[in-house]
Amino acid sequence: MKLMNKSTSIDFLGIENNSNVLLIYPHPDDETYCNAGLIQKLVRKGINLSVLCLTRGSKSTLVFSLKQGEELADVRKDEFEQVMRFLGVINYEILSLEDSKLIFEKQEVYKIINEQIDALKPDYVITYEPFGLYGHPDHILVSEIVTDLAKKLSFILIYSTVDQNYKHSKSSLKMANDPLGIKAIEPNFQLKLTPGEYIKKLMALKLYKSQISLKKDFFHGIYKALKMLNEYYFVSK
Repeated sequence: MKLMNKSTSIDFLGIENNSNVLLIYPHPDDETYCNAGLIQKLVRKGINLSVLCLTRGSKSTLVFSLKQGEELADVRKDEFEQVMRFLGVINYEILSLEDSKLIFEKQEVYKIINEQIDALKPDYVITYEPFGLYGHPDHILVSEIVTDLAKKLSFILIYSTVDQNYKHSKSSLKMANDPLGIKAIEPNFQLKLTPGEYIKKLMALKLYKSQISLKKDFFHGIYKALKMLNEYYFVSK
């Protein structure tokens, strides 16, 4: 796996029109926070895109707008599917692996991801960078598995990352086993969103009503929204 060591201005991450692209994430909303701008560009160009979400996010500590009798897992599944339709994604799947316990199902997770890649034969696979941005064990495990498969299979690995000055919220860092040791990989590609793409990304995130509320950590929420004007990637070749 050859690495692109220098920052590049390649338009569109170098993804060609006839490519197959697969996004793999552990939780509903991961794909939208990280890639909603890229997703819009891929859909608009008619590139074959698939999105795989491994869990229904039932262990989230964020629970907003949940009605009596509703199960968080069912709500988040519905939100994920609604967001996929809103962003124009045709091929998507959400599985029912256990949220926040993927490390205990590592062999099964590895098998599932391997089978998905084998079936879809993507030219590009996009997932979290090795520290999972803020150290969530599920994020790290999925990144670790995809990284290992990239050494064995013929796809280009693209990590979703953040700019080096990004400050994570205290609540997100609580999920990390070693919050002081987190250093997200430095991007070698910055994807600029158009005003329309940016607005649609925020609208897509708003559809995750169970997870997003400006009333919680208001100032960091505004900070995150401003940081979403661009998406950051590390493209390996």
